[in-house]
Amino acid sequence: MDYKEFKLFFEKCGGKIVEKRFVEDPYSSSYSSRYHHRYRDRIIEEFVFPEAIDLSVPIYMEIVDGPKPRHGAICRFDGFVVEQSRYSSNCRPDIRVVWDDRDKSCIESYYFFKVLDEDYFGGTKWVWKTEKKKDIPAPRNKYGQELEIGGLVVGMESGGWKTLRFGYITRYTAANIWIKPIHFRCDGKKEEAEIRLDSIKQTCLFQEDFLEHLLEIKLMS
Repeated sequence: MDYKEFKLFFEKCGGKIVEKRFVEDPYSSSYSSRYHHRYRDRIIEEFVFPEAIDLSVPIYMEIVDGPKPRHGAICRFDGFVVEQSRYSSNCRPDIRVVWDDRDKSCIESYYFFKVLDEDYFGGTKWVWKTEKKKDIPAPRNKYGQELEIGGLVVGMESGGWKTLRFGYITRYTAANIWIKPIHFRCDGKKEEAEIRLDSIKQTCLFQEDFLEHLLEIKLMS
């Protein structure tokens, strides 16, 4: 709802909006008087909360703004809220909503919500749409080789030292690739679960029998 609709809704629930003329001392040391001279003389709207809101007849709202996953959720109006930390006479109250079948509430600004027609009796509906992850095809290096999970590869480790590393591909994204590095106990180094390589394009794929030659080279070094 827009601001005009919100004010009408607030008054329909028993609240009052009082316009007051606000005149600020031009010699005040406050920030607004020194830098925002146009605010020295203005009209402010004071929201006077209703003593009690009749919620015996549910007022249903649809979430139409904010995080997209919950767009389309239908909730039940549960009152107006103003946080004490930011309270002022012209502070617009937020709206609190609840769901009938969930121990969950939500407090947001008025523009997050759309008030449904009075003849709506469908109840609340919790919505949190999760986008289905797109399948990412196996990346290809500059030689056209497909770098599938489990493949034996060699590439430069991401980081400052740019060390040449051998290992098996564990996962990849559209931009990065990770391997389980081959661990040589004779090096005296700790075994690593996973490392990220610097470049997909510069990562080369080997046949499995290359591991035998690699071990021979390592033993001879």
